Amino acid sequence: DWFMDFFAINRYADCKTYICVHPNTLGEPHLGRKQARPPRSPYEIIIYSFNPYVTHEHGEGYDCSSVESQCRYQIFVFAEKGRDSTDDRNPIQKHYRVDREHNRICNESAKRFLNSPRPVFSGPALFDPTTIPRIDSSDYPEQLRPVDVIPLPSKRVKDRGVGMTKAAMTAPVDAASASRSAAQIFADAITARDLGDIAGAVALLLRAQRLDPDSGEIRDELAQLVGNLDETLNNLQMQVDTFQRTMNSRRWLLRSLLRRLAEYPRDLKTRWKRA
Repeated sequence: DWFMDFFAINRYADCKTYICVHPNTLGEPHLGRKQARPPRSPYEIIIYSFNPYVTHEHGEGYDCSSVESQCRYQIFVFAEKGRDSTDDRNPIQKHYRVDREHNRICNESAKRFLNSPRPVFSGPALFDPTTIPRIDSSDYPEQLRPVDVIPLPSKRVKDRGVGMTKAAMTAPVDAASASRSAAQIFADAITARDLGDIAGAVALLLRAQRLDPDSGEIRDELAQLVGNLDETLNNLQMQVDTFQRTMNSRRWLLRSLLRRLAEYPRDLKTRWKRA
């Protein structure tokens, strides 16, 4: 909520907030008794989109997310500045907003974010939104809605679609199609490697490996790149160690010079007395 509230009160042109939940990492509840572990989810990650704009019997409004997930989750925010955007206004949680102007700005921003031409994030996985569990206690279910899932490795598919039936979800995957997609991603990874973008190449190879885990070509290239990264890190560490040794030597020399300078007036006085 803090991210959305900040960009709303500072009149940003757009803001998209996503909650990436790892459903198979149930933790300890903050309050109440320890809950029994639910059935294992077929998804590794479920991505929810947060929309604070709501409509009720009194008109339009702005509501909080009311997330109550006991699983590990991450928050990703994409915000776009506008002509009138600022960065110096502090957000106030919905429950403590008493200033009418503050409420008006937030309500207008929430409606603007909802009607933004920027599309909501989506992915290639097939899933039925009605089977995704809620992670909030809001009175408005449309506030947090699932927009994408990342299936477990054994259940990943490569066809695009939302709202699929159970029969479509369990249909066999076209291995050739998935293979072609992995090959295309692998080619992009090689291009990134040749351009010097090692981190990007590794990310693409990991994505290709998720699509085609049995590919020896992808596995070998990934192992080689990771080995090169380890070698690069070792070389950098050696350079850092050499630099630290050099700096230590220079510090010792500087301290010696300062000590001699501090003793120099005393030496002059002793010589003058002898003379």
